Amino acid sequence: MDDKRNSENYPDPTAYAVIKSISDDEKRVSMLIKSIKQIAILCGYEITNRIEIRERKSGKLYR
Repeated sequence: MDDKRNSENYPDPTAYAVIKSISDDEKRVSMLIKSIKQIAILCGYEITNRIEIRERKSGKLYR
């Protein structure tokens, strides 16, 4: 199914842009968390609890 169209198959560029933006943000945060975990491993540590990250600009919290 085409992500740029709604359930009635009409073009919906606004919804597509929002979904893509959220997806891009989540990918960025995921890469950051993976990097933090790798740095900890390289330094001889392990992450034992959930990592929470807050974006300074928007204030959005990622868990």
